[in-house]
Amino acid sequence: MIKIFNCRIVISALVMILFILQSNYPQVSGVVRDQLTLLPVAGAMVTLQTTNIKTITAADGSFVLTNAIGADLVIVSAKKYYYNSSVTVSSPTTNVSLAGVNAWVYDTYNGTGTPGGMGGFVYTRDSFLAGNNPESECASCHQPEPWIKNPFSALEPIDSLSVGSMHGISCEACHKIAQK
Repeated sequence: MIKIFNCRIVISALVMILFILQSNYPQVSGVVRDQLTLLPVAGAMVTLQTTNIKTITAADGSFVLTNAIGADLVIVSAKKYYYNSSVTVSSPTTNVSLAGVNAWVYDTYNGTGTPGGMGGFVYTRDSFLAGNNPESECASCHQPEPWIKNPFSALEPIDSLSVGSMHGISCEACHKIAQK
């Protein structure tokens, strides 16, 4: 009887130690990087989507979400002047890499943002204006810095974006237009 009791104590202690270790173990960790330069982005907010679980990246772009537990977790990064980015992971996981590009705009514009991006409305395919205005004015708002240099141009290709395009919807367009 004493051996069984001692065995239960040992098992209970091991379970408690595993619980404590798991709660202190980084459940999801990684780095947020600039899409073009691949340099780390300090001060970006990283969040487990639709929760209050969040953190701010360190100077080296690293982050740790200790309470992000489960499967198919959507981890989102965001910082002013950068596109938001997301990745779906299951915990525990390390070496998660986040870098933003505005794929939704490309899915709406020409379907090139994501695999299967041609599924919904696509301007270049579905708009009655596309025949007369194939470039649209999408770039004037979504890529204002390159558009200012080349008015009425199309969005830059998603796989070869300039630094200006990576700034996305910036202050440049309205302020430069107002000053001209």
